Amino acid sequence: MFAKSKRLKPKGLSCGVISATQFVSHFATFYSIGCFAALVLPTWRAEPDSIWAGPVFWGFWVLFVVDLALYGFVLSADTRYKDTLPGMPSSYSEGESRKCDDCGCTVSHARVKHCQTCGWCMAGFDHHCRYLNVCVGGRTYPAWYSFVLLLLVIISICTWGAIHALTQSSRYDLSETSPGLFWTLASVAAAASVLECFFLFALLSQHTYFCLAGITTLEYIKDQEPGFPALPPLGWRDAVQNDQCPSCGLEIVLVEAADSREIWYCSICQGDLAKAAVRFWICGSCESVNVCPLCYQAARSMGTVTTYRASSLKRRCEGFAGIADSLHASSVFGSGVSRGSRGSPLSGRLSSFSGEQREMRLGGKALGAVVAAVEGHAGEVAQPQERSCCCCSRGQEVDEDSGDQSGSSDGVTEDLG
Repeated sequence: MFAKSKRLKPKGLSCGVISATQFVSHFATFYSIGCFAALVLPTWRAEPDSIWAGPVFWGFWVLFVVDLALYGFVLSADTRYKDTLPGMPSSYSEGESRKCDDCGCTVSHARVKHCQTCGWCMAGFDHHCRYLNVCVGGRTYPAWYSFVLLLLVIISICTWGAIHALTQSSRYDLSETSPGLFWTLASVAAAASVLECFFLFALLSQHTYFCLAGITTLEYIKDQEPGFPALPPLGWRDAVQNDQCPSCGLEIVLVEAADSREIWYCSICQGDLAKAAVRFWICGSCESVNVCPLCYQAARSMGTVTTYRASSLKRRCEGFAGIADSLHASSVFGSGVSRGSRGSPLSGRLSSFSGEQREMRLGGKALGAVVAAVEGHAGEVAQPQERSCCCCSRGQEVDEDSGDQSGSSDGVTEDLG
């Protein structure tokens, strides 16, 4: 019925060429470390009365070697999600499996997301790091967190050394032989180290909060409950067939998002409903369940739940346009009535963190989401056109039926949407 898409398989574990952000961040880091090692440390060790120079010297290099090992592990670890092995439980007891349209794997665990930048699904997805250009999450998250922590300590030492060189320049031989070179090296190193310290401290603080709250960066950016992307809940088919909410059993009605920036995800397939610009079913009482047209049809046909990117979801939903028209869904919302805007008579859906009612938040507008976007994104990249991707977005693929190259993602365009 629908033309198949041509997908390019990822080669190895590389996520592509080095970006400008990646190059600048690495250059600033190694420049600060290099200036400290070549300019500051030798002067400190040469002073006979510096009893603390030896411990600082060895401590610095031990931290550097350990941090470098963590860096290598995060870069080289295979984070691709692997289908359940034969004979093993296919899914959690509270949900059924779903299929990723991008890589074709069968997802039987929560928090599995397709990263468009890397080109595969990742288990325990947290975010795609802009500066390392790899996905972070699952078994690599503790190593990445430790890497950031040790890097903050190392850069703090470099900042201390650079400031010491600027304030005690007479103690450095280079300031006498080549004062211009000395002040240039020390000033640039101090500026780079201070800025990087502030960034690493803010990043570490935010992820410490995520760890304490038990959420991921993706869940925070998308304002979803822990366990997102989730699995289809058990028993949802019988409930949806009867136009009932799988959660509370009340009637589900047809609505439409007022703005593509709103945060609406299908509770079954985890597709981005607002970006797809499709009408969907929602429970007007608990507002905890959203059902896209494809899942609404799958409930009746017992078809496999598949996660599509937004453009694919929209195209496929057009084939089921008659479903919405055949419903007796001219309810209090009305067919296609806008929901989620501030003028809505209904209160916003439950907050993922406080459990209290709140107004609908537009994706990428909250300060916390902006801060998170500086460090990484949700596996999505900006598209040249309005077409955007859902949780399972495609990287480097060309649709044979459209002829244009796709582009956008968990984190989330690179705006994390």
